[in-house]
Amino acid sequence: MDVGFLVDGDNVAIRWTFDKTDKDGVVQRLEEVALQQWRGGRIAKEQFFYDTATAWGVVGPDGTVQR
Repeated sequence: MDVGFLVDGDNVAIRWTFDKTDKDGVVQRLEEVALQQWRGGRIAKEQFFYDTATAWGVVGPDGTVQR
């Protein structure tokens, strides 16, 4: 899983990259961006964004995603 983030006070943007492997060994990838607003050390609001056109693209042997 690859993670990148930006923090501006109580506002946070996190980029997640998830890989899943099925029983046949095929690896698929999903990228997500989470926008969070923090209050008192807890997440007060959170929204998730996905590129549905490329969601769960198959990862080739060289690590590139084939859509």
